[in-house]
Amino acid sequence: MPGCGIPIGARLPLLGIYNVMNALQALSLSWTSGTETEAALDGLSKMRQVPGRLERYIIEGSGTCVIDFAHNPDGLEKILTALRSVCEGRLTVIFGASGESDKSKRPLMGETASRLADHVIISSDNPKSEDPRMIAEEILSGAKRYSSACTVMVDREEAVGYGLDMLSPGDILVLAGKGPETYQILKEGPVPYSDKDTLMGWCTRKGKVIR
Repeated sequence: MPGCGIPIGARLPLLGIYNVMNALQALSLSWTSGTETEAALDGLSKMRQVPGRLERYIIEGSGTCVIDFAHNPDGLEKILTALRSVCEGRLTVIFGASGESDKSKRPLMGETASRLADHVIISSDNPKSEDPRMIAEEILSGAKRYSSACTVMVDREEAVGYGLDMLSPGDILVLAGKGPETYQILKEGPVPYSDKDTLMGWCTRKGKVIR
């Protein structure tokens, strides 16, 4: 607390160290503007999740599903490291790589994922004009350097359902790459698709409650 050296505690309903740093900056600015400490802390405790940015869903009787936009080696490294530190069970990640873009990052993404996660499910992202199976194979070539516990399921909706079926209490499933996007770009063009909608549809079919 400014001016008195008294430590204060706060509960932030968001995952990730970068969210903690952002909250501290916001708190500092609130003090500068004259906002009361209790009001500022109350505001932080009620912060809403940012769509597609470590967006967390706790599924009763299963585990936790996290949706994040991470779509390169550095992004995967950051979110998997953050979640590894709080995961009490098995950490699984589902991701792919965009077509018509830097191919050199594909094996690096596979390597990063297999090094930090317990199970890697390689699927599709926005393959565009490229063959999604070939993209998956390029990712797999890097993933095999650290682990053989890799599954390739090109159909993303099928992959997400498979990952959710495997969830147990304490586990975390990360859906990486798509974030808040509501489409998938295939060779034929854009088609409707959303990781969040796929998650919600699975919960409805299974009679699962999200909190």
